[in-house]
Amino acid sequence: MVHAIAHLTPGEPTPPDKVLTFINKALTSRYTARRGAFVTAMYGIYDPATRVLSYANAGHPEPLVRDTDGTVRELDHPARGLPLGILDDVTYQSTTVRLEPGQAIVLYTDGITEAFNANKDMYGVERLKAAVSAAPPDASEIVARVVEDLGRFAGLDSRSDDRTLVVAVA
Repeated sequence: MVHAIAHLTPGEPTPPDKVLTFINKALTSRYTARRGAFVTAMYGIYDPATRVLSYANAGHPEPLVRDTDGTVRELDHPARGLPLGILDDVTYQSTTVRLEPGQAIVLYTDGITEAFNANKDMYGVERLKAAVSAAPPDASEIVARVVEDLGRFAGLDSRSDDRTLVVAVA
């Protein structure tokens, strides 16, 4: 539903904050206000020529950045907004980050960090950062390392939530 609404955004490519505000208004006026449902989202536009990512966040986990030395940190979004579909008058704020050559941006759903093992331990952001840091500096290698580590920790068969991971290297 969110994907379909996003494609209804009027006009030329719109800044991320405007897209999330549009989607939120559509969701709260038509669907989720009646059902009590919501969705987290992050919407971004990446310009490979300038290596600038402009994005807005609606309650989604903060993206990670892997520096060329393997250090991993969360992007510090100045105004992470509420998830979509909770309140109709929410506005979102865009922010930008310029990635240096070789830096990786790691986007993920909370189904990864909130995965539990047999002992009821949660995978967590720190384990995710460690797996990203330990991988070679290549997008497919980072994904493979996280999937392998998560599989060892929590298994890959039974899940209580979706698990999505997207990695791009500047």
